[in-house]
Amino acid sequence: MRIAWVILVLTASLWGCNKETSARDSQKDKQETRQASHSEEATPKPSKEGVDAKAETAPAAGPTAEAASRKTEPRPQPKGRFHDIPFNPQKAMLVGVDSETENLMFYDVWEADRCREPYIGDVKYQFGAIAKKPLLFEEGKTLVKDDVSPYWGMADLAYPSEYEMSVVVDKIDLEQGVATGHIDFKAENTTFSGPFSADYCPTRQKDRATADPIAGMAWSMTPVEPTSIADTPAEAVLFGAPFAVAHANLRKSYGSRELNVFGAMPQNPCVGRPGGWSRDNGTEWKREGSEVDVFSILFRNEALQPTAGLAGSYLEGRDTPYAGGDYASQACLVEADGVRSGCYVQYQNMSFVLDEVDGAAKTFKARVYLAFDDSGKSFLVGAVKGVLCE
Repeated sequence: MRIAWVILVLTASLWGCNKETSARDSQKDKQETRQASHSEEATPKPSKEGVDAKAETAPAAGPTAEAASRKTEPRPQPKGRFHDIPFNPQKAMLVGVDSETENLMFYDVWEADRCREPYIGDVKYQFGAIAKKPLLFEEGKTLVKDDVSPYWGMADLAYPSEYEMSVVVDKIDLEQGVATGHIDFKAENTTFSGPFSADYCPTRQKDRATADPIAGMAWSMTPVEPTSIADTPAEAVLFGAPFAVAHANLRKSYGSRELNVFGAMPQNPCVGRPGGWSRDNGTEWKREGSEVDVFSILFRNEALQPTAGLAGSYLEGRDTPYAGGDYASQACLVEADGVRSGCYVQYQNMSFVLDEVDGAAKTFKARVYLAFDDSGKSFLVGAVKGVLCE
């Protein structure tokens, strides 16, 4: 299973509005993406040596202030010509698609934020080296056409039937977030060659085949009675990455409500799930929603009121088709660069009960069980206390 993370450019509506429908309509075990995903489905393999070392460099619950605000300067990139079209990319990114796969992308316009794709409306041409299989770009290893294929974002030019391609990464600087190397691509009436200096954008996702019990309860796709959920402080793992509960809220969301459990204290205690990005005045980027990791329970029924004793469950397994209902849940991870984020919304086993709701004090207590059948076996169990946000 693979989950691809990409940047959303928000125009009129929030990022999550139609994500669930799209993911379920596809009935594939993958995260739905907002811009065109440059990944291909592949069968997961055991993690390769070096994956964990890269992943451990990232914080546990979202970006550091330094990573979130880091700007980059233009760096030299390869040059080429695709038939009669000159291609002189301004930005390159080596992006972690999941814990086992990275892709190398080139864009013809500049974007200063590290690990942010240029605004799709500004991009005319793009090109890339896309992994054909679970593959990480390792220092000193030459990748050829058996390993990678060209991402062909060259307007109306036909995809080449014959080509030669090689990519080598000379150095990955984890501290600076930069990968340098060389690419050569040749096809009929086409050449693209030279050294590159790319933003290095790994993912914090880690695959794990099994999930250990937490808070005395096992990860399961079997229905869980709300009253049986452990009444101990909640524990969690998100996409295989550490997750320490730091904050929770129960808030209104488009007339309905959502219960959010955060892995770090968000700037706004009443914020919702991580959303997409919009550009104020066409230049400044602004994120909708949280800037940190979060587990969310979504109230689909607008008539449901947050009162003590309210309980609900929802199950959608690989052999259990989507059947609707009053509730659903999501697991959302924000990458260490502070730009990329994504939510897993498909196979899930959710149960919760509101034990206490204090309208005067604007607080609540709930017990929550959330198990997701993603590649990292995301899992949250236990009691959370938080703020009511009306």
